[in-house]
Amino acid sequence: VEDKERRLKDEVARLQAHHVGQRRQRQQIDTIALVGYTNVGKSAIVNRLTGSDLLVRDGVFVTLDIAARRVALPSGGECYILDSVGFVKDLPLELCDSFQATIEELGEASLVLHVRDLSHPSREEHAAVVAD
Repeated sequence: VEDKERRLKDEVARLQAHHVGQRRQRQQIDTIALVGYTNVGKSAIVNRLTGSDLLVRDGVFVTLDIAARRVALPSGGECYILDSVGFVKDLPLELCDSFQATIEELGEASLVLHVRDLSHPSREEHAAVVAD
């Protein structure tokens, strides 16, 4: 268990360093970050807008890392679309580092869009979790 925990911490540290480099590259282009409760469809939206093939599956914590995809805009410009780790109520402690990376990326975004599933019976609770 300790070995697995150490490997996970090492991987998180590697990803955080990688994210810093990616943020520096994206600073010249506007970034739109999609946020929302877990399993709301953020990855599917990124795929649709960018032609990407991010994993889309019905399940909690399918996305554990930020994904950034470049997209051409109708105006001729371009921007990055970020797919973030989904928000959840009572986040498990072992996912706090992954979630911290999401929060850091959101702070750098030009625009943050809250994606909601308005057909979900707990939509208001989910919105409150994301807003908090």
